[in-house]
Amino acid sequence: MQEVGFREGHAVILGDESSDFNVKVTDGTWDGKPMEIATLTTGGASNVRNALKHCAEKKSAQIAVLYCNQETCEFVQGLGRYYGLKGTSQWRQFEEVVLIYGKRVVTYHRR
Repeated sequence: MQEVGFREGHAVILGDESSDFNVKVTDGTWDGKPMEIATLTTGGASNVRNALKHCAEKKSAQIAVLYCNQETCEFVQGLGRYYGLKGTSQWRQFEEVVLIYGKRVVTYHRR
């Protein structure tokens, strides 16, 4: 993931996730902003939504990075499902949502 972002011109630094028990820290930085990474176990829209919900749990994360190594990924549909949670405690606005699909950064969603 770090190598893919770097090849696409981004500064990606993975952080040390060891912390005190029950303290939520982000996975590192993407272009200097705190990021949280979620790996999609399937490319379905519900899984994309759930990955974004996971990223939203880290309140300091400004960037959500989704990694998908599946043949298909319903990113746009999943993003729509995530935005359907707006107004609930499971939703928060990210500065960017980045999809790494295989070996490429293929989708950005910037506010």
